[in-house]
Amino acid sequence: MNLLLPFAVLFSSDKELINSIKNIFGFYPGNIFLYQLAFRHKSAAKEIVNGIKVSNERLEYLGDAVLSSIVADYLFKKFPYKDEGFLTEMRSRIVSRSQLNKLSIKLGLDKLVKSELFRKGYSKSLHGDAFEAFVGALYLDKGYNYTKKIILKRVIEVHFDIDKLENEDTNYKSQLIEWSQKEKIPVEFIVVDEVGNGYRKQYIVDVIIEEKGYSSGRDSSIKGAEQIAAGKALENLDYGKKIKIDIDFSEDNHLIGISCHKKDYWLAFKLNDILNLDLIRIDDLPVYNSKQDILINYPLFNFIDPETQFSYNFFSNHNPQGKLFISQKTTDYFLLVNGRLSRNNKTKLISSIKKIKNVLTAFEIELAKIKDFENFISDLELHMLERSKTQK
Repeated sequence: MNLLLPFAVLFSSDKELINSIKNIFGFYPGNIFLYQLAFRHKSAAKEIVNGIKVSNERLEYLGDAVLSSIVADYLFKKFPYKDEGFLTEMRSRIVSRSQLNKLSIKLGLDKLVKSELFRKGYSKSLHGDAFEAFVGALYLDKGYNYTKKIILKRVIEVHFDIDKLENEDTNYKSQLIEWSQKEKIPVEFIVVDEVGNGYRKQYIVDVIIEEKGYSSGRDSSIKGAEQIAAGKALENLDYGKKIKIDIDFSEDNHLIGISCHKKDYWLAFKLNDILNLDLIRIDDLPVYNSKQDILINYPLFNFIDPETQFSYNFFSNHNPQGKLFISQKTTDYFLLVNGRLSRNNKTKLISSIKKIKNVLTAFEIELAKIKDFENFISDLELHMLERSKTQK
């Protein structure tokens, strides 16, 4: 090692990143540009020339392959008498998106990621993607053998309990089917969409319970997407223990109007993707229409941020029997955010929604201008409380 390197770092403009990598992984990076790129999310992509932007996506692709190879070699040697099916399952448990997300946050890599997402507290894949991109950068900077040494000594042997992982039941699809058979409630797994091309291609699978969409999963394989969707469904079926339902809607409400002629499921999926939410169709929200003296049902999607406890409710303004808010004639959908959003984050949220293809516009709605909004909030709060009671 160059003995002068620690002193050179003191005068480097990138000393914070260099020291972070040294403290976490025990080495000084050579080509710092690779690591800067590894922690740059596509939302903060940097333009280099003629409109071409760079982010960590290419490094993520490379790191995914390198990490998979290292883990496969490790498992092959650790379990000399286990068959291919066991080794494949164990590898998928170690390099799964949820595991890498948790690992990245545990290592502190989340603090190094540069992102323009309006909400960094929770992400389905941002942190795990950054870890894979880091592995890609390390491979290009130091080579395969050095990368393997770091991953084994600084990551797998320190942060993974292989024996515990071996005994965990992570087959969520099997668990959901078992629940379905026990409760005599039909469950279906349906591939609803395919996005991306080549190595970026992903499948979207919906879990349908009693003919209603219950949760969605997205992965590079149909099997993986089914597992993710099943895991979300199981969380929502856990009698309210994992998802907080009873929320105080008394203050800090932000209502975003969205004009979009696509179906609610399509837009909910797009909102999940671009805002890193996890909106799930929970049921229909019955709203009293005083003019017609009837209850009208509006499909309701809900997500509670596990870290900030912000509540996100997504619902349509349309029903064959009438509009939810008559004054909002050109508004197709609403996203109601309950939580203390800064002006900057609110602007980022609306700007992100506007970027969704087929969204005509998105805008904040002054709550005072909507007649009976307070009554609507009361109805929503009461409905969520009643739903919470039925789950306990």
